[in-house]
Amino acid sequence: MIANKRLFIVVNTDVFLLSHRKEMALAAKQKGLEVTIVAHDTGKRRNVEELGFTFIDLPDVKSIKNIFKEIYILFFLIFLYRKCKPDIVHHVGLKLILYGTTVAKFTNTRNVVNAVSGLGVFFS
Repeated sequence: MIANKRLFIVVNTDVFLLSHRKEMALAAKQKGLEVTIVAHDTGKRRNVEELGFTFIDLPDVKSIKNIFKEIYILFFLIFLYRKCKPDIVHHVGLKLILYGTTVAKFTNTRNVVNAVSGLGVFFS
């Protein structure tokens, strides 16, 4: 058992978590980690919280073309990582990997796991 360790799973949306990362999150919770889901709420937040996870609503990160919104997401993550001090952060998706890893280095968050999912818009 891993006691008193806080894991942040940072994904684009709550729907994506439920369809692609739910089993991993449940396994981490079963091992004793305090699991917090950081995702954009598309209406499935309640489903995530019913699984026993803490949920933090992430601003929508998909296809933003406004530099001020992009900067806002970076500052949102900086504030969040500094305030909550997660022991492990798991970023899913290219933009969240780029932003999250940069923020983790800036906030001295040492344990970072990144997972590329799908081909994304960079492939097309």
